Amino acid sequence: MRTHGDGLGLPRVPHAFVPAAEPAARFSSLAPITVFRAPRGWGKTATATAWLRSLGPEYEFAWVSVRGPTTAAQFWDLVTERLTDLGLHLDLDDHAHCDQVLAARERQLVLAVDNLHLVSDPAVDEALVDAVAGIGGLYVLALSRTERPIEMLAPIEADGVVFRVQHLRLRPAEVQEIAAELGTELTTGQAEELTAAVGGWPALVRATFAGPSGRSESTEVISSYLQVVLRDAGTQEVIGQAMRLSVADHLDEEIVRLLGYHTGLAAAMGPLQEAGLTAADGRLTDAVRTALAAAYAELEPAAAQEAHDLLSRWYEQKGDMPQALRHALRAGDRDRCRNLLHQDWLRLGEHPELVREVVAALGSTVLDQDPRTWVLSRRSGAVVDPAPIAGPAPVDEVSLALPNALAQWGLARFGAGDLGGGEDALRDALGRAEALGQVDVAQHAVAGLAFGRALAGSVTEAEEWLRACRDDLPQTADLVRVAKQLVALDTMTWTADDIWPDLSSWAIGAPRPATGATMPAGMDLIEAGLAATRALHLAAGPLDHGRMLDLQLRRLPGTEYTLARTVLVKVAATVFLAEHQLERCRDLLAYAEQVGGTEHWLRHRLAFYTGDLTGVLDQGEVMDFADPYALLPRFEMEILLLRACALHRLDRVEEAADTLHHALALAHTHGLVRSYVLVPRGDLEAIAELVPRMQELLGEPPLRGQADLFGTPAPQVELSRGELRVLEAIAEGQPVVAVASRLFVSANTVKSQLRAIYRKLGVHDRQRAVDRARELRLLPVAPDQLQM
Repeated sequence: MRTHGDGLGLPRVPHAFVPAAEPAARFSSLAPITVFRAPRGWGKTATATAWLRSLGPEYEFAWVSVRGPTTAAQFWDLVTERLTDLGLHLDLDDHAHCDQVLAARERQLVLAVDNLHLVSDPAVDEALVDAVAGIGGLYVLALSRTERPIEMLAPIEADGVVFRVQHLRLRPAEVQEIAAELGTELTTGQAEELTAAVGGWPALVRATFAGPSGRSESTEVISSYLQVVLRDAGTQEVIGQAMRLSVADHLDEEIVRLLGYHTGLAAAMGPLQEAGLTAADGRLTDAVRTALAAAYAELEPAAAQEAHDLLSRWYEQKGDMPQALRHALRAGDRDRCRNLLHQDWLRLGEHPELVREVVAALGSTVLDQDPRTWVLSRRSGAVVDPAPIAGPAPVDEVSLALPNALAQWGLARFGAGDLGGGEDALRDALGRAEALGQVDVAQHAVAGLAFGRALAGSVTEAEEWLRACRDDLPQTADLVRVAKQLVALDTMTWTADDIWPDLSSWAIGAPRPATGATMPAGMDLIEAGLAATRALHLAAGPLDHGRMLDLQLRRLPGTEYTLARTVLVKVAATVFLAEHQLERCRDLLAYAEQVGGTEHWLRHRLAFYTGDLTGVLDQGEVMDFADPYALLPRFEMEILLLRACALHRLDRVEEAADTLHHALALAHTHGLVRSYVLVPRGDLEAIAELVPRMQELLGEPPLRGQADLFGTPAPQVELSRGELRVLEAIAEGQPVVAVASRLFVSANTVKSQLRAIYRKLGVHDRQRAVDRARELRLLPVAPDQLQM
């Protein structure tokens, strides 16, 4: 890259500058006219300078910087001054003379005009285009923040090129390179996240690392920089029209029209897109939206408050209480914030950061006057008392209501899948209820703890809590019954009919609402799932429960049904595997990962029964078996047994025995039995030659005589070299004829090999074959499936 041009007035290239890919691809050559049009901070000047320095010595540069509002006459005076600096006395209107002078110098002249938008007369643009068209050795670079005639004229009349925001937007690879130059290493995933957050805006990328503490101060630096950009004269009109859009975190047609933009989303966002203030997808990035919102609140505070209030009420009508609360907070409506907290306090537990914001704004003193917000503020971490949860005693009325509120909170946390948080709250509720002599609330907490321990697979503890439960309290009957069902399944003592529902009358529909928050959401679905599991073991009734549970699963709303969703996924996957419906099981787990991702441990079972033994071991390596809180006992038990069987099938006998010893100890501690029938009995019997206690268990009730629930796992798939070559080719999307040509075989040979591949993989089409091969590691994982 040339550097001698600095003495001629070329701006310097900033440290760690990395050009965007599209202009960088054209460096070392130059179109007759090159136009850069983008708002401040998009790297126009740095890119143009780096481009000029990439050119050969046959080029010389006249850089004209327009510093303020300029007339046409003033502009041409600036041009003349810069040309004189180069020893050129030219009138660009005299094309023939200029052509002769430049030809005699055997140099190419580049006239670069920075801040062309400050020149008031658009006729200047036409004159520049005419000059390039008429003077053979002249090139023009024009940099502008706003649209100019040269942007339209250059490609038509002078073979010019135009670079706008979409061409100057940085990509993750370039962001990674900038970070490295500035002393920060970013992973590919981090670079993608940062690029998306700032919309690839070069100045915002640099601002991320500009503070004294680096990225930790990036939000403040970016916000300050954007405030400067938004006050630029070229964008003020656009900003004035679009500020109201910034009050919404997410924009769609309904919200845009609600905010008064009756022409719709595309028309409302158009000016912002044209001004380069949106991300590549045309949406506002969080950084720009936040800066716009700050400007709106400062310039039009009443209008901003009114817009937030409007959105708060609209979201409340839609049932989206977190968004309703968020906008009430931004509107400064303290009473509304408090009412929304009271109204939906249990579900707001899923949004601790929002709750902490509200508590900081309202103050804990106000919220401590109600048991619901007292619990919410502390369980969300917004208020931390000197001692866990207890702290200074609240007023008497609140103190008396706290045990019941804590019990409700605990059961709601169960429903949301937070078993640890739920049990913690229930233990607190039990201690307070016993201290206050509140027998019914204490029983409610005890029943909840029995249910929680049974859910976790801690059968021994669950039975202890069940012995403390009364059977005559209607408000705890459901919790106690389902806890007993869970214990019966885990201990394989499921023959008594009195605690099980009748599945013959069960129909798919909306889950029964939990009355008065006395049980977790979706309890009826959990019970149906457990009953379906029992029926599977007893081979009772038609085995269509998997399909019904799958259909019901996809109707579940909200995070409060996370526990019910997890149970339904596990039961449906179990039924599908028992019926050898592997594709339906794969589809179910793929859907479950999209909506929650809490069922990853089920992939051990699917991998094992589809013959992917190394997959079982690889997935287990990411789990911390030494951490007692990493996995619930039942899930850990199932994974350990699957690993033991996989190790046995891979002839790693001693490792298999060690893993089975670990599983036996866990089962003995927690009273688990059913897990043993979820793996092949033959595998356990073979490993038991080194584990005598396992031999004893298999010969005793209830395991004596138990058949395999899932049958024999699929054998490991082995493809011939030719089949692998065909598979690799079809993974690239090549048709049969192209594959045959590439492999120098006939099309019929390829078709025959495809049929063999389908048979071995148990699939019926190309895409399934490729997906299945990747699952079994016969093909490398596709780049878009790699986990960062």
